[in-house]
Amino acid sequence: MPFAVEMYMDSDTEARVRRIWTQFASAGVKSSMLDAGYRPHISLGVCEELDVEGLGRRLSVFAKASAPFALTLSSIGLFPQAGVAFLGVVVTRRLLEVHAAFHSFFGEYAKAMREHYLADAWIPHCTLAFDLPSAVMPKAIEICLGERLPVYSRVEEIGIAEVSPSRAEILWVHRLIS
Repeated sequence: MPFAVEMYMDSDTEARVRRIWTQFASAGVKSSMLDAGYRPHISLGVCEELDVEGLGRRLSVFAKASAPFALTLSSIGLFPQAGVAFLGVVVTRRLLEVHAAFHSFFGEYAKAMREHYLADAWIPHCTLAFDLPSAVMPKAIEICLGERLPVYSRVEEIGIAEVSPSRAEILWVHRLIS
């Protein structure tokens, strides 16, 4: 199963994202995020193989040197070929610095990294659903249009999760504390 390194937001933002997940499930759009046990997040990197213990220790040091920071979810988006609906993240200097600092050591612990999360290809986002059939994408957008955007958030934690379409298991979580 793949591994993802994820940034977790404040509890108010998590509750808002979970509410959208629940609305998707109630409307028959998709309940994949709820069913698999995901936590609302923005992925910094994804790979197929990972030295979990080694990266967990390195992320502990990284988290202690990183302060929580503001994050804004400002748009609704789709990755249509992957069937993904998401909230788009405003790209800021701070977000790019965190991403670059993380990737300066991620490759020491990860193998078969997914290219979509590398510096020149990354589109930061908070996934609302994946594996959506194209027929339900309009309903997903309709639900999202009912949300008041932007969502002003705060990144407070970073973690490692083992992920698949049917399960997400958080293996490590570290608070940002600097």
